[in-house]
Amino acid sequence: MKIGGVIRTIDKLGRVVIPKSMCKALGIHADDELDVTMEGERIILQKCRNGCVFCDSTDRLVLFNGRKVCGACVESLSDMK
Repeated sequence: MKIGGVIRTIDKLGRVVIPKSMCKALGIHADDELDVTMEGERIILQKCRNGCVFCDSTDRLVLFNGRKVCGACVESLSDMK
């Protein structure tokens, strides 16, 4: 689904309001954390995942290329050699 065509102004503190329709479509609620990254000239906002990128576990998390991976998935990936 593509929702676009909305223009927002950045305020003096560097804030921008995300349209409610976009938040609703993505399941983003007040107090949710967003991951803000930059790719070329684009700013990318993604809802933060608190668990492993593969299985959503929160056990023994490590960061790999900016993504959270649990210990069990790290071991599984190591076994794939």
